[in-house]
Amino acid sequence: MAVSVERTVEDLVRKAGCFLDFPDIYLLLGKALNRTKEFLLTYPQYAPSHEEVANWEALKKRRIDGEPIAYITGEKEFYSLRFKVNRHTLIPRPETEMLVDEIIGRAPESLLDIGTGTGNIAISVRKHLESCNIVATDSDCEALQCARKNAERILGSHSIQFILSDFFKSLPYARFDVVTSNPPYIRTNRIPGLQREVCVFEPVEALDGGERGTDAYEKILESAWRYLTADGAVILETDPDVVHGVCMITRQKGYRVERIEKDHTGDERMIVLTHPGRGV
Repeated sequence: MAVSVERTVEDLVRKAGCFLDFPDIYLLLGKALNRTKEFLLTYPQYAPSHEEVANWEALKKRRIDGEPIAYITGEKEFYSLRFKVNRHTLIPRPETEMLVDEIIGRAPESLLDIGTGTGNIAISVRKHLESCNIVATDSDCEALQCARKNAERILGSHSIQFILSDFFKSLPYARFDVVTSNPPYIRTNRIPGLQREVCVFEPVEALDGGERGTDAYEKILESAWRYLTADGAVILETDPDVVHGVCMITRQKGYRVERIEKDHTGDERMIVLTHPGRGV
């Protein structure tokens, strides 16, 4: 007769430690057991039910197969807020918080967020600047729906206007103090070499910047200046691999580089632009 061995939280954590990082383990185990990390740490001898263990094993397999933790849990923290994510949205990265810092520091009265995804930039700004008039666009209706739901859940009553639009195509004309975007900037031929959890699971349209990685910047900078107020600025996330190409585009389109900021790793991550023809 088989002997039943009681499996505790401590047992599950220890065995999973051979395959997964401990932060991931506690996030997934907490989801499977519907318990907080604090509970799991406080009660390591808690014995999950068979159903809870089955849930845990399914989530653990998804992570071992390379699926990003954010897609498994369905959420990701950004700017101290928790955003729901799905396979139609790029997972928010900490580096993008630089853009939010910059925008909040400028205290604009109006903001246009192009390619909003989960809505993480627009919603984070609105959380801190309640009087800011914000328009957020995306070309994917599923991503836009995710952003709307995040706004409702995080902000409650809000005035962010979400518009289904491919860049400026379906956007009614208006002027904004800031036009911002975290556009796709990975060169097409480099996508297969990215980590599996990125190239296989995240939406390719949110990653693929074309042959030179600058296709989206071309489209944004072609028209963005027309949507700026007299003292407006374009604030874009960038990457060391494409920043030189982006600077070439800015010169061709008549923009001035106000400054380029590096992230905590020393990579050029944000470019701030103005345009002498803004507001014309």
